[in-house]
Amino acid sequence: MKTIRRILLCSTALFAATSLCTANTLLTFSELSDLSGISDHKIAIQTGSAGGIWLRQSGQAESNGGTVISGGDDFHWRRQCDPGRLDARWFGVRADGLHDDSPALQAAIDALPPEGGKILLPAGRMLCKTSLTINRSFVTIEGTNCGLISKHFEPGGEVGKGSLLFFSGCDGIVIQPPPKLKNQKKRPPRLGGISLREFGISGTGKQNGQVGIVVKKGDNWNWGSTDGLMLDRIYCIELTWAADMTFADMTVVTGCWLSECGNGLRLRRCVYNLITDTCFADNDGIGILIESGKGSGISNSVFVRNKVGIIVEKAENIRVTGSIFDADHAGGKRQDEAMIKSIENKGLLVTGSNFQNRQEMMNAAIMYKGNTPTVAGCSFLGNFTNQTAATNE
Repeated sequence: MKTIRRILLCSTALFAATSLCTANTLLTFSELSDLSGISDHKIAIQTGSAGGIWLRQSGQAESNGGTVISGGDDFHWRRQCDPGRLDARWFGVRADGLHDDSPALQAAIDALPPEGGKILLPAGRMLCKTSLTINRSFVTIEGTNCGLISKHFEPGGEVGKGSLLFFSGCDGIVIQPPPKLKNQKKRPPRLGGISLREFGISGTGKQNGQVGIVVKKGDNWNWGSTDGLMLDRIYCIELTWAADMTFADMTVVTGCWLSECGNGLRLRRCVYNLITDTCFADNDGIGILIESGKGSGISNSVFVRNKVGIIVEKAENIRVTGSIFDADHAGGKRQDEAMIKSIENKGLLVTGSNFQNRQEMMNAAIMYKGNTPTVAGCSFLGNFTNQTAATNE
């Protein structure tokens, strides 16, 4: 329940100082729901998460816990706001790291109008005990910043003043088209226009099977799941996979930190994706895994201390350009198997990238099975037996 500390009443025709009168203090939304005798009036709530202007309107409406409060059979209260720009705190998000914020966050997502909009996350640690589901287009979730400091530089994994979603015992954000309706002949639509921006996602540990961002295949006959998904300055740590996407086409990943996980990013049967300006570091396994798919590019990104930086398997026309691969395992850490592995691909191109091995001798920076990848304009420093080498693995 949300606390309302003080309210003022005014007519809908005028909202001037001369028309205000002080009402009794309301303590809960249920008391707002029960308030009667002030037909066609507004309430100004001055403080608390429910702060804002509420308009009493006639007719029934279902409560959504943040912008609409049912008053019974003949009236309801509606928050006066841009329906496409919702503050998660309106729906009860506390961001204190103690209370489960997932029901309130899901309510905020579900409250967006059909044409979509933006959910604004507060600063703080938002504990989530269930996954957040996006099954509609044109949804943006935006925080204040990632709210984390790398454990590589800050052993305590200090939490800053940004927006952090901490998922306990579940995956993080799950994006999946709605199911196909019975007897539906046309393909269900793919989801589009979904953006996740400037917040952190953490799980409970690399080995606990959690995935930070999941894109699932819908019931649309392999027609794809999403178009144009945007991950912008997302920070993922302590997850088995930072992100795992199936049939996610034309996805853009930019300025992200997909590091300190079991693995970074997996793309399965995805086409025309762009990964740029992103860091993949200290993942126990793979930085990026591309399985099937075609026409994707990886550029200006950093791969440091992963078991394998990039694995591309049975894909077409994949390009890696302007990126840095560094095997730096001081203190007896594990050794990288290779920086790039290519398995039965068509048209893998690696250009303008830097490979440096500062650990014991590595067989090759780029290992391949099947077609030989094209490598041009790259530099190789350190202990490599070969720059590229065939493998039977």
